[in-house]
Amino acid sequence: MFSGESITLTCEVQGGETTEWTCEWRRSGSIIHKTDSKDWTFNVSESSSGNYMCQCRSRDDWYSSTQWSETIRLSVSISNKVFVTRQPNWPLVFSGESITLTCEVQGGETTEWTCEWRRSGSIIQWTDSKDWTFNVSESSSGNYMCQCRSRDDWYSSTQWSETITGDFISYKPRAKLAAGSSTIPVGGSVTLSCSVKPSAGWKYRWFRRTSDTSFVEFSRNNEENREITVTQRGIYKCDGKRGNPSFYISNKVFVTRRPIWPQMFSGESITLTCEVQGGETTEWTCEWKKSGSIIHKTDSKDWTFNVSESSSGNYMCQCRSRDDWYSSTQWITLLLSLSAVVRILPNRSQFFPYESVTLSCVDSENSPDWTVKRNTAGNETADWGKRNGSQHVIDAVYPFDSGRYWCEFRTGACSEVINVTVTDGPVILQSPVLPVAEGDAVILRCIHSDASSSSNFTKFYKNGLLIGSSSTGSIAVRDVSESDEGLYKCSITGAGESPESWLSVRVCGWRSFTYSKLCEMFLISVCFKIRTKQEMF
Repeated sequence: MFSGESITLTCEVQGGETTEWTCEWRRSGSIIHKTDSKDWTFNVSESSSGNYMCQCRSRDDWYSSTQWSETIRLSVSISNKVFVTRQPNWPLVFSGESITLTCEVQGGETTEWTCEWRRSGSIIQWTDSKDWTFNVSESSSGNYMCQCRSRDDWYSSTQWSETITGDFISYKPRAKLAAGSSTIPVGGSVTLSCSVKPSAGWKYRWFRRTSDTSFVEFSRNNEENREITVTQRGIYKCDGKRGNPSFYISNKVFVTRRPIWPQMFSGESITLTCEVQGGETTEWTCEWKKSGSIIHKTDSKDWTFNVSESSSGNYMCQCRSRDDWYSSTQWITLLLSLSAVVRILPNRSQFFPYESVTLSCVDSENSPDWTVKRNTAGNETADWGKRNGSQHVIDAVYPFDSGRYWCEFRTGACSEVINVTVTDGPVILQSPVLPVAEGDAVILRCIHSDASSSSNFTKFYKNGLLIGSSSTGSIAVRDVSESDEGLYKCSITGAGESPESWLSVRVCGWRSFTYSKLCEMFLISVCFKIRTKQEMF
């Protein structure tokens, strides 16, 4: 209901249809009104929101009364008009750029709001203010709308705003450099232009390199600098920036790889590609370095080879066109794993009693000779579960099954350790079992033991502090980093809270060794990461 509308509440007394009643009304525990009949008609306002209950007395017998009724909840929406604005309001926004959506409430400029955001009909975010700032990705496209509640009156809310459409481009644009001529006449000049199409709001930086110097910026800041006039010979390049913080686009060289599996084993094939932005139509001859030493040359941008243990290292590339060399500005870390991997189904670390759990193991040799081990609260290490082909199965877990689990192979290989918690409580948290790679997205989901329960308002905590709430039972943690590591738990209104689970983030690009006393061997953590490096020359 909206502020100003009329409502009638009726206190129905079963079997007392012919009795004349005097009734008393409570809102959120406090007596607020009395009526000489079962009906109470009034105009609602923002302060009318709350839980209502009633109790009646017969006019003929004042000392007897009915019981208090069950409560009925009344929510009053604030009539202020609500709309969504976006900054910056560029017609095209690219993956990785930052935007701010604001839920504007007319007449509520001085009010402190808590706002709820929907995208294409689904609740995706709660904010403690009218503003929501995030980095866009391909999945960010959709129709956005918002609704706000005053922090002082949680039961009242605004109407839902009209939708605003966000069309975000999944690829990153490229700066294109063009020259009217590549030859400077004696005493003359050449005009160079830089553009990022089809988009607006860019400012450009210019760099020049000679045979004696590396690239040096020579453009003036705080100007668009789309076109410049040069009178000196050299190799020129440009890049564009816009937004706050600045989002840069250039014609850099970078390395990609296929496949992009987080783990690779000896003998598998990989392709590294030296991508030159803005040079898609050029024919390149490329040179490859590993850990600082030249190891290979190719007549194209691609290099395909089978990896081995000696393949681990830091890879860089540099390509030559007919005119000159282009500098290498980024490099990739390729790490090789010879460790084993443990998998668990369902893919979570918390379980209710009597659930069935399956673990399986795989190593680089696809060895069939492996065993699942566990170490429980009693500090006893033992085989666990029953073997069913390539899997270990336990038909029903119990709280005493809580503990650490891992795979051991006859070859001596050992997987990472996973923690399993079996709780008698009504709520569990679904979160990643194994470490997640830096930059990935993580979905946290709160699960009720009673699937038919209507309770679904969920709060999520990290290290004991509230980090978000949801009416869908789940939240997303995007672009995870080391700062997202910690103990997570959730609670469902009226049901309870889950145990805590540790979320671990693997920072890519570093070879890390973890010694496991349980397995008496070293485990190799593996991941890929493109890292920025200063330009060569």
